[in-house]
Amino acid sequence: MRRQIAVSDHSSVATQPNHNPVRNPRSESPPDILAKLERETAELTHFLKSCTPDMSQYLHHFIGFGCKNKKFLSVANTWDDKEVKGFLKGVSDRGEVPMTPMEMLVLKNHLRRYFT
Repeated sequence: MRRQIAVSDHSSVATQPNHNPVRNPRSESPPDILAKLERETAELTHFLKSCTPDMSQYLHHFIGFGCKNKKFLSVANTWDDKEVKGFLKGVSDRGEVPMTPMEMLVLKNHLRRYFT
């Protein structure tokens, strides 16, 4: 990227490279990216593993939907049952293997108990 710099007589313009560093997320190594994702989703993973039965197989469904931490779960817990059902349907649709209606019911009830 180049930025323009005016020359003192205003008759011509010179260019200089822009030295503002822009961090390229692709420059991170795969292990770094994985470690960062694990840190960001640790609370979500705990929530899913604490379900009976364990629902951690749906972690990537939640992440794909945009729900990646406890804050998102906490907000979803404030919604009425119809909205939570829609939320879980959206999460379910993000994976190759959708959740069964029973699994969605388990997750909905676990969500309600988790924040009380």
